[in-house]
Amino acid sequence: MVPGIVCPACRTENRKGARFCVKCGKDLKETIAYFGNKSFDDIEVTSDKLIVYKKKWGEQTGEIEVYEREKMENIEIGRTLKQLRFDYNGKRKIINFDGEHLNKIEEIFLPAESSRRREIIELAKKWGLWRF
Repeated sequence: MVPGIVCPACRTENRKGARFCVKCGKDLKETIAYFGNKSFDDIEVTSDKLIVYKKKWGEQTGEIEVYEREKMENIEIGRTLKQLRFDYNGKRKIINFDGEHLNKIEEIFLPAESSRRREIIELAKKWGLWRF
């Protein structure tokens, strides 16, 4: 199967562009991305919300935190510590995530920076300065 969207409710991978989960029927139309994290809380991003599914000992607890994306301010991506940081209703929020999700999270929340970073890497490769 072509990688698609993982259902936040049951964690089943669905085909790209699926409108509903094939296993549980959850509406996936608004889900942009779902990041299942091994070490941290799971994260769902919709067109207008950031939803954090709290975990304890690797299992979801049923506790959910919902943030309206339009109210998120001063968004930063901590590349070293793998954190999404933002101000929400006057409070600083920090969401940790597994490193494998770093680039996709940056594309969603800081698209201009992500694009610029790709341009710099391409130029460095072209000029023989990129050695990784």
